Amino acid sequence: MAKYNELTWRTDVYAAAKIWRSKCFFEDGALFSDENLWTLDNFRQLEVLNIANLDRGDKKFEEKLKIQLSADAESNNKPDSLIQLVAELRWFIYLISTSVKPEKKIAEIMNIFDWSSNALNDQYNCLDVNVLRGIANPGPHFSRNIFKYWVYIVTTMVEWKSRTSEQRNIYFKPESAWDFARWWDETWTKKYSELRNVPNPPSIQLRPQIRHALLFFLYPKYFERVVSWEDKKIICQEFIHEIDKETAEKYMQKGGFDSQIDTDQTIFAIREKLIKEHGKKIDFYCDPIKPLWWASKESQPTKKTLRGAIEKIKTSNSSSKQNGQSSPDAIEGNPKFYQYYAKARKSLRRPKLNKMGQPLECECCKTKCEIYPEKIRESAFEVHHRKALADYSTLGEQTNLDDLAILCANCHNAIHATKDLLDVEEFKQSLKSKCAGET
Repeated sequence: MAKYNELTWRTDVYAAAKIWRSKCFFEDGALFSDENLWTLDNFRQLEVLNIANLDRGDKKFEEKLKIQLSADAESNNKPDSLIQLVAELRWFIYLISTSVKPEKKIAEIMNIFDWSSNALNDQYNCLDVNVLRGIANPGPHFSRNIFKYWVYIVTTMVEWKSRTSEQRNIYFKPESAWDFARWWDETWTKKYSELRNVPNPPSIQLRPQIRHALLFFLYPKYFERVVSWEDKKIICQEFIHEIDKETAEKYMQKGGFDSQIDTDQTIFAIREKLIKEHGKKIDFYCDPIKPLWWASKESQPTKKTLRGAIEKIKTSNSSSKQNGQSSPDAIEGNPKFYQYYAKARKSLRRPKLNKMGQPLECECCKTKCEIYPEKIRESAFEVHHRKALADYSTLGEQTNLDDLAILCANCHNAIHATKDLLDVEEFKQSLKSKCAGET
């Protein structure tokens, strides 16, 4: 069960999410009304009104939506139903986030509901402060992407509500989590492609954070409260050794870190293994599990920084070649540039080694690239410096190709975990000795 965390109000959030799951998602009901609001007809109207007829003006999303709903009121027999559904959609989008104060969430939801002529009936106490305190911190960009989440939910809900209640209820049981997630992801992928190909497409994301929140609230036994795709990939990378070899190989064969559903299933397998070691009360954002992977997250360069580093390397490399100088992507010893420069250098170095005729094969355990699907072969191997980066004494000291080794990710992690950092040959011999002792 992935519902455990250290937040004292978590049971209030889960109770409200359970009501939403039953009343709104699987049925057609509502949270703040006795009417049926989460219906196919209402989602279709919202899709046509706000997405197909996209307002690209400078006003805020809520202001434009209010104008569109008001303009539609004359031709629509039930504008209040759409307004109330909009308020409940905002409630759901905000449910996961701890980065927005509950008082602000409540005010925004009430403001939207006030566009209608009906009185709000908080019959399930879903506007309680503890309910809207959130359950995970999605980061600073979450609130800026409300419209993208809106498009994601509305368009995919049209497909979901197009199914009969019997077809939807097939996925009601928690054991149907993986089948539903696969259907949901495939449905959005198709919708995403369609929306990207229309003239003047709306701003959308292939992997929006709200996807992770939705699956967590629908199936908290199987999905984590982790709403960051990057965090999930790092968790997999750091704990892949915890699961059995068959599961790990199956995960890699299915697409590795490029597949959301396979990543989620791998994290579930990791959780099951960690529970055996630490008990049921574990959470990837709490001790004792968080320290085991968080350091890797903090060492990750941001996309903006990494992109800038790569461009700087490419520009400098081109300039140096014209002047007959050494390739600057081999210059070591700049501590300020080190953290993200090392990441960029790895991505550029691997192809250079390949072009020189060195196959992708681990120099320690001899794992060959052919055992991995072609599209992820390079990702399974890493460049290791035979001389530690910290030992470079001066800025400008050059790395030769002979100073580098290609290792599989497992051996690379293991060699850095050895005492006094064994060199490649020493580590290779220790593996041979270990294998000889086991035979």
